[in-house]
Amino acid sequence: ASFLDTSTECGICLAPFDESTEKIITLPACGHKWHYECLKDQLMHAQPSPAKRLVFTGCRCAKCSVVCDHEALRHLTRKVDVLRTKVDALIREQLGAAADDESMMEYGRRTLAYYQCSFCKDPYFGGTIECADT
Repeated sequence: ASFLDTSTECGICLAPFDESTEKIITLPACGHKWHYECLKDQLMHAQPSPAKRLVFTGCRCAKCSVVCDHEALRHLTRKVDVLRTKVDALIREQLGAAADDESMMEYGRRTLAYYQCSFCKDPYFGGTIECADT
């Protein structure tokens, strides 16, 4: 990223950065900085569960919404990346959206509900979010 985050504190815990005692992560896609432990905890809480609707916002940078992608975090993001790719394919199928139609994809992510099968772990369409939340 060409952006250089000049923040002096973590946007998750709001504590100052101390590079002498803490591991600091800079996300390559956007350049935002976080405490490694804070971002790791956020990603741990964002792991998919068959008991909940699939929501991938916890796997995105809290400052700009790009997908969190850093080598030190891949053990937490790899499974989510695969699942998100499968959900995106289901959104395209449901909406008839072209792969490069990002506005339709965002619409689908905001309005359609997907869940993870507890048996096979694949995602499936569960209706609209409006219906799912009632």
